[in-house]
Amino acid sequence: MEEVQEKIIVYVDGSEPSWKAFNVALNHARKSRAKLYAIYVVDTDFLSGISSSQRGDVERDLTRAGALILAEAEKRASSVGVAMVKVLRKGNLQGEILKLAAEVNANYIYVAPKPKPSIVRKLLFGSVSDVLIKRAPCPVVVVK
Repeated sequence: MEEVQEKIIVYVDGSEPSWKAFNVALNHARKSRAKLYAIYVVDTDFLSGISSSQRGDVERDLTRAGALILAEAEKRASSVGVAMVKVLRKGNLQGEILKLAAEVNANYIYVAPKPKPSIVRKLLFGSVSDVLIKRAPCPVVVVK
């Protein structure tokens, strides 16, 4: 009987907490020989708060930054022999992570807690980790 490979998703945004979550997910992937999916999302909710005259430039800059962050993640994964897939998406942060989890039938999602959202944002959308914990089809690990 063939063993099924675990699939682990980790959200990276270049922040120190997200690299910490990445390292924990990477260690899990290395030990369990899992496939690692690193996802960076150009958050359209964030972009909607930027003036339309600047939105294109900011989106382009965020996309470039995401590509660089994912390249660094791939380099780190490769250095310890972990197969990693880079995923760069544009959309709602939680929604894109949840879509990827469903698409690849993920076994785990790793995230770092985001800085506290504004009261209005939290009431309307919830925090990233709260939404993922409630809606994800698999366990969500929040790395502090």
